[in-house]
Amino acid sequence: MSEQNKFYQMYKKELEGITPCELEEIEELAEALAMGDESVRNRLIEGNLERVIQMAESYAESGLPFSDLVQEGNMALTMAVYEYEGGGFLPFIQERIIQAMEAAIEEQKGEASIGQKMAAYINVMNEVTSRLAEELGREATVEEVAEKMQLPVEEVKELMKTALNAIHH
Repeated sequence: MSEQNKFYQMYKKELEGITPCELEEIEELAEALAMGDESVRNRLIEGNLERVIQMAESYAESGLPFSDLVQEGNMALTMAVYEYEGGGFLPFIQERIIQAMEAAIEEQKGEASIGQKMAAYINVMNEVTSRLAEELGREATVEEVAEKMQLPVEEVKELMKTALNAIHH
């Protein structure tokens, strides 16, 4: 059973005790909330948790763990319920949930590309270091590597730290 399936089964079991909100109930609760009745917030949040799961399923192939999608969606749902002031409740929360899930997916893609760039820089640094060692007949200094890579010495030091940390972890 995959991580997604385990999480899904466990989470569904937790939700068994919570009855999802039907459309009519959502409309009544949203109207009450818009008129200032804050006691309905928890029911609106709990009653729409199932909806978050359904929405997360459409992003299951995004590369982001399903549990992260659900967590982002649940946070967005909660925030949306607290920010709701009237109008179409379902479109409002659905838009917020989608925005949160898509933002999390984009953030993860950005982190992956930063990691790829860092790896590429480290590979270049290793190549330059090897070449300089051959040319000089000794280990190159950080300053010599930085000059050859046309990078500030501090950046090369950071690359070296990152490379060392990657080896040790």
